[in-house]
Amino acid sequence: MWQKPSEVPDDSATAHQLTLMETFADGEMTRADFVQEWLVARRLSADNGEQVTGRLEEVLDSVTSEVENYAQDPQPEAEDPSEDPLVDEVNQLRIALDGL
Repeated sequence: MWQKPSEVPDDSATAHQLTLMETFADGEMTRADFVQEWLVARRLSADNGEQVTGRLEEVLDSVTSEVENYAQDPQPEAEDPSEDPLVDEVNQLRIALDGL
């Protein structure tokens, strides 16, 4: 059971989720790609029995909730990624992980 990003093995689906957060928040991927890849990684994490707990679990669950909201009600991509509310949410959640 992992409580901190530093405890997550590099070859896990959870590690891929953390990388996706970084990549998306840094503006290096589109919202559509992020949403699609996040949902696949999240499912793979569950299928693999990967377990996170505490604040790490809360953050990953929050990102999933935001992603599911955008997947259900897709909005046009912002021309400037810094103006995309999903980017902002993911970035704020990524920052929350820095203290773990």
